[in-house]
Amino acid sequence: MPKKEIVTEQISGIDIMDLDDAIIDLWENDIYAESGMGCTGPIVLINIIL
Repeated sequence: MPKKEIVTEQISGIDIMDLDDAIIDLWENDIYAESGMGCTGPIVLINIIL
């Protein structure tokens, strides 16, 4: 798992069965991510620096 960061954005539309795999794939690419539950279902929370 990469170093913890403050998450600022969300990716919605993730199937609950794929949520853990999505987080692990992001971690393997050195992108910090957390899973959560949004208003419409599962989400992936990430930090986007513009």
